Amino acid sequence: MLFETLLNSVSLEPELQKEINNLLGKKKVIKELKKEPRINIISTFLEEKFAYFSDYVRKLSDNEK
Repeated sequence: MLFETLLNSVSLEPELQKEINNLLGKKKVIKELKKEPRINIISTFLEEKFAYFSDYVRKLSDNEK
């Protein structure tokens, strides 16, 4: 599944959606030659989701024991 298809299938805060779309647009037209500053709203979203799903997987693993 394309990331953009997945992205369009979920409901996100408008500001987060805007920043993700801006980043995707940039990535389509430029090479990744240098590091850019973090986009706080995207970084926060990813950190929260990674933490949530890490905890979720840990709980599933604990229940299988």
